[in-house]
Amino acid sequence: MRRALANLRPEAVIIDAVERARTAGIKVAMLSNSFGLEPFNPYAELGMLDGFDAVVLSELEGVRKPSTLIYERTLNALELTGPECVFVDDHAQNLPPAEALGITTIHHTDPDETVRQLDALLDRLAA
Repeated sequence: MRRALANLRPEAVIIDAVERARTAGIKVAMLSNSFGLEPFNPYAELGMLDGFDAVVLSELEGVRKPSTLIYERTLNALELTGPECVFVDDHAQNLPPAEALGITTIHHTDPDETVRQLDALLDRLAA
């Protein structure tokens, strides 16, 4: 598994956006349909477990996106309601269940565009 994911790297501009949000006091979760955690944990290997207020992995939850249940579990982990959240995903089919819970969604197709949309939302919150 390590070889299969050797070129996988978090997008630096996305990680920066996560850090800006957390610095602004906004809770941030990572919700992932996990690749599996044994014998190789890609999230730990890439240092992705420490930068979030909650980490919700499908393998541990026993349910995957786009099931509404995994979004509800993420909201519970953050102690937030849907209208208080933004969900970013690169698979369009994962967005409607989040929207049904009142979550604002962003379809991630380009890192810079995703960050632009997130920054616009943060600017509205700050105003």
